[in-house]
Amino acid sequence: MLMLMGIPYHAAMLYSPGWGPAQHVTSRFCDVVSQAITQFRMPAFFLIAGYFAAMLLSRRDRATWFTSRLQRLGIPLISASLTLIPIQLFIYAIGNAGSFGQAVELFQRRIVTPSPAWISHLWFLYDLIIYSAIVAVAWPIVARLVRADQPRAWARWPFLTMLLVIVVVALPLSLFNPLLGTTFWGSVVNRLLRHSVFFAVGAVLYLSPPFFERWVTWRWQRAVSALVIIAAATALAVSRDHYRPALLASAGAAISGAWLVLAAMKRWGDAPNKQVKLLVDASLTIYLLHHPIIVALGLVTARISLPPAVEWAAVSVATGALSFGGYLLLRRVPILFFCFNGQLPPSRSGRPATQRIAAKV
Repeated sequence: MLMLMGIPYHAAMLYSPGWGPAQHVTSRFCDVVSQAITQFRMPAFFLIAGYFAAMLLSRRDRATWFTSRLQRLGIPLISASLTLIPIQLFIYAIGNAGSFGQAVELFQRRIVTPSPAWISHLWFLYDLIIYSAIVAVAWPIVARLVRADQPRAWARWPFLTMLLVIVVVALPLSLFNPLLGTTFWGSVVNRLLRHSVFFAVGAVLYLSPPFFERWVTWRWQRAVSALVIIAAATALAVSRDHYRPALLASAGAAISGAWLVLAAMKRWGDAPNKQVKLLVDASLTIYLLHHPIIVALGLVTARISLPPAVEWAAVSVATGALSFGGYLLLRRVPILFFCFNGQLPPSRSGRPATQRIAAKV
């Protein structure tokens, strides 16, 4: 779900100055949508990644686990960088040039110039590989220091505890963020530091089962509190008049949103479901494909004058359908599916190819 939320998020970002093909208007509605989603989507994603990293590291040796992470993350990263990013750069060139010939010239210059555009929406794959390498090296020490098999007194208020911990840890990051964010590499370091907190928290949650169980328990009063915190952080971000308070509020919104997603899924979605499994299998491929599709559709919406909210909804639906269609096509060709998903396609029975091979052996 968090991966798929990248579609409405980036569709809303079309109406932010400097992102994608310039639109005919800006949109307050799309600004609120993008800011609300970004408050918690990737922090929650990295928290879940840290949780499952710890789970798998407790069950297999570090070298095997890290090798599997390199395959699952590195192969799609390389494949998308060599194919989807050049396509996206060409779409950008079309949107910024006055003619097709000028677009070709602009593309030729950009294709040989290193820039953040080459990273684009693939940044989280780089970050996950870095986090995976760090946690693989540090795992024996971390597991001994953190593991907690008995409830502790502070576990009685898990939601408040997590909120306070994240805000306290985020305080120095919010203070130094303006300094780190002045250069490209500074912004990369800032991003790595911020999301590493949530990756580490996810690992700690797995190593503290009593606390985790209490934390993901659904409570309506907690849900209301989480929504209020996210709304407040979104309002500060949209106003752009309170930079440091907005950064600090976003930390609280991040952990509140992570709780909201996980507790809701545990409460209402914790059961086997074929449709959910299909989307889980497709999510990485859909994420890789959706970004250039949205940029391409941005060329279309830039030339029409429908209300931004209508265009955003249309772009989101069309991108979701086209990305999922791309997944269905890629899974028909195992080598292409491996390149853009990091694993072999599942059989019609739903079992991955590796399981089918193991069963035959």
